[in-house]
Amino acid sequence: MIEGEDSLSLAKRFANQNRRVIDIAVVKLPYISNYTDVEPFLFEEDVSIRLVSGPDEFGEPDALVIPGTRSTIHDLQQLKNSGLAQKIKAYNETGGTIIGICGGYQMLSRYLYDKAGSDTGVKGRYEEGFNILPVGTTFYHEKKTVRNKGIIHPQSGFPQFFVEGYEIHLGVTELIGPQAVPFMKLSDGTDGAVIDSGRVIGTYFHHIFFNDEFRTEWLNRIRERKGLEKKQVKWLKKEKTKKYEQIARHVQNHIHMDDLLNIIQSWGK
Repeated sequence: MIEGEDSLSLAKRFANQNRRVIDIAVVKLPYISNYTDVEPFLFEEDVSIRLVSGPDEFGEPDALVIPGTRSTIHDLQQLKNSGLAQKIKAYNETGGTIIGICGGYQMLSRYLYDKAGSDTGVKGRYEEGFNILPVGTTFYHEKKTVRNKGIIHPQSGFPQFFVEGYEIHLGVTELIGPQAVPFMKLSDGTDGAVIDSGRVIGTYFHHIFFNDEFRTEWLNRIRERKGLEKKQVKWLKKEKTKKYEQIARHVQNHIHMDDLLNIIQSWGK
């Protein structure tokens, strides 16, 4: 698999799916970013993904993904105004499976405090979150941009898989209270938070579902709850390598590489 170029390409791929046994709803935020986080589900034969932009579209999903955003508090306010926030909170109260990634994780907080004005442009702006995870988020001037890796935290309720991904975000989210449980254990601390043995997850790790073992475990819990058979790991990393190799062979078969290299080397002379 190779990631889509933009959110429009991904939306088209969602629309072309047939409805499958497992229904995953993805909140369509006004300032959605890092939309490829959910792309691995397109390669799971029993999973379909749909974008949800209002309460009438919510339905009864098997799981909900709240993705990243370039403006967390703005999009959170939009969800409240549309009535979708109330749907999300009710879904949690009835035991729904939820994962918030980056900005979506921040929305699951008890509060969001824009201390530096870096998210809203207004210093000191305060907004109540969904209050689903025992965490609080504060926005500072500094932006974190880093590739990272770690293991699933032993208290999270999941097996201790190795995972990797990347972070690109304003804001720091901290656990609140002794019952708060991290999602991941990193070399320099922890990431994220979970409740109910992983029923609800918040994480700053983009591409968390590109980690094949974790994605399979997360989906198998949904399958088991629906009375379906668990599936073996689908190794999408291998599929991605195959796709690049196919593209490379296609290029080699249709382009005279020596001529192309000569053209490149002649530039600037």
